[in-house]
Amino acid sequence: MNPHGRTSTGTLLQDQNITFASTTPPDQKAAATVETIARACYQSLNDRKFDVVDYPWTPHISPSFEMSNAQAMRLTTTSRAAMLENFKAIAAEHPNCHIEVESCSTVLHKYGKELKADVYVNTRGGAGPVYEEGLVRKTVTIFEFWLVEGVWVGYKGTAIDGMGEDRSFN
Repeated sequence: MNPHGRTSTGTLLQDQNITFASTTPPDQKAAATVETIARACYQSLNDRKFDVVDYPWTPHISPSFEMSNAQAMRLTTTSRAAMLENFKAIAAEHPNCHIEVESCSTVLHKYGKELKADVYVNTRGGAGPVYEEGLVRKTVTIFEFWLVEGVWVGYKGTAIDGMGEDRSFN
């Protein structure tokens, strides 16, 4: 759950005042910030940095971070620590597993004085538990960040299959 006690469905959409793409300079700065955090998360996974006290896990990923996944690579988790333990186990079993960020886009939402960012991250993952060595799978992960006391904090991530065929890395 995010810091404002809202969920991603129901009243959140009813309370929504404005949804806008990141086109003005302050909005572009906010979008760049959350996209940098999202990219740093993937880089930390690739670098096998699974300690919750390290950047970006602290301060940018909530201890109650929820990760849901439609793929077998990652289980659904309900905490930052559980998510990192899951990735640590995957890395131990599949040492060549890696995730490459292809692109990011962000949509900002304002709810009164509250600010939320949905970051859509397109990735290619290779050498993981659901595909053989040399193949890649595309994934889209939607990260939900909220601005809390001047710091962007991730509270939820949802990963779904990306578009296109599984292919070999070239």
